[in-house]
Amino acid sequence: MGNVLPVRSLCLVLAVLPVLASADRLILAPTGNKIRFGQARLESMFTPDGDQNRWFLGYGVTKEIELEVTSERFRPGVYRNSLNASFNLMNPLTDFAPGVSFGVTDALDNTADGRRTYLAVTFRLGLDGDYNQYAPMEATVGFAYGRGFSPFVGVMIPLTWQTRLLAEHDGFRVSAGLEFRPLRGLAARYLQVDGKPTWSLSLTAKF
Repeated sequence: MGNVLPVRSLCLVLAVLPVLASADRLILAPTGNKIRFGQARLESMFTPDGDQNRWFLGYGVTKEIELEVTSERFRPGVYRNSLNASFNLMNPLTDFAPGVSFGVTDALDNTADGRRTYLAVTFRLGLDGDYNQYAPMEATVGFAYGRGFSPFVGVMIPLTWQTRLLAEHDGFRVSAGLEFRPLRGLAARYLQVDGKPTWSLSLTAKF
């Protein structure tokens, strides 16, 4: 009996790790992590009134490199497309070492925020609560340079392995909200992005 619980705990950890895997963005701010090699993530971020819509399609090209195609609503019927790229120096190791990434957002300089190069560092902290002990907390700090110098910060706090609180300042705006992951690879978010109610749906799959 003494070995049953540790084995069950290990199986649970292995089962939820793909669900908890972080990507290159918290909400809009970069993190010191990336989409896993061979995985693709499609995300739609939209306001109920349709005033602000964004699409993201990212792919883990190698173990270090991630590319993401973006599309942002500029005016009714008009979208501006661009590209994000990141290089991950190392993944975060819980309670041991941070993850470090650098890259460029809006490489084509087509969006309202403009082209920015950045460095992001993400710390992963283990928790011991009854409901979140298998889901580490993440805190990100970094800076970007484009039309000006802009530091950014963000935090992800798990309530359970399926539910997380998110908050960030991406150098332009404050965003916060709640994420729920009902199935592996599927995530739904309710957010306040610069004071506007925003929904996000994302699907991650391996190819």
